[in-house]
Parts: sequence; C-alpha cells; structure tokens
Amino acid sequence: GYQTFSANNGKDAISIIKKHGNSIDIAIIDVILPDMGGKIIYQSIIKIQPQLKTLICSGYSIDGPAKEVLNEGADGFIQKPFRLLELEEKLNALKY
Repeated sequence: GYQTFSANNGKDAISIIKKHGNSIDIAIIDVILPDMGGKIIYQSIIKIQPQLKTLICSGYSIDGPAKEVLNEGADGFIQKPFRLLELEEKLNALKY
C-alpha cells in the first residue's frame, strides 16, 4: 500500500527529495551506495526536507557506518537482509 520512489545512487536520491520531498514521508537510506555514503546522503536530504523520517539499512552491523548516520539524527535502522514484515514494522513505528 505504499507509493515508492527508488534511486540507484545518492545523487538520484537527493534529486528525488528535491523534486518530491513534500510528498515523501519516509526515506530508506542504504549506508553504502555507488557514489556516496549514507551519512552524506542523510545530511543532504535533511537540509532539503528537515522533518523527513529516515530509516537506515545495511548489510553491515549497526556498529559500523550505520551508527554514524543514526548519531546524525536518523530515525531507525534495519539490518539486511530483512523480511517484508520486518520492514513494515519499522515503517509503521516511524509513522507515529
């Protein structure tokens, strides 16, 4: 039941936020993308859309780069691989 946008890299993610930011409730950010890290992406999109909820995902443990983004103010973390039910629970928790 979600409408989604997807980005292949950080630059695309930032462009999507610039274009559609007011209609986006939650951003799911991977900590490592081909062109930039999750921390830079997070900092960039929060400058554009400060109230945007953010969920960080990573195949690495939370103690790695994900922790840096969480310390910057990201709202949650989910470990990859994850099941759809786990993602739904995290997204629902961020909505309220």
